[in-house]
Amino acid sequence: MKAYKLNVIKSIDVYGEMHRYIPVIAKWQGFYKIGEKIVQHQARKYGTSKYGLERFINGFLDLLSILFVSKFGKRPMHFFGTLGVISFIYGFIISSWLIIEKGYISS
Repeated sequence: MKAYKLNVIKSIDVYGEMHRYIPVIAKWQGFYKIGEKIVQHQARKYGTSKYGLERFINGFLDLLSILFVSKFGKRPMHFFGTLGVISFIYGFIISSWLIIEKGYISS
């Protein structure tokens, strides 16, 4: 079981199902003393677990969202600019190849 101090909870933004990543977000915000309390778990008496493939996929996508926002939140052009430059170079190479192929090979 995880327990948090009030100043930790008030200083981090958690939305959607990102509650499972509170320890990671708290560490990124500068809270380095993170621990857990040991509790005794009881076996489930009624019902079945609702944790399935959909929750696994959503958790993974939430993790990617947190990584993206934490790394590129203040400078998104570092991500999108890099993708743009790579796309431009790739397009330039393909266009050059097509112009050379159509101009020299077919004549």
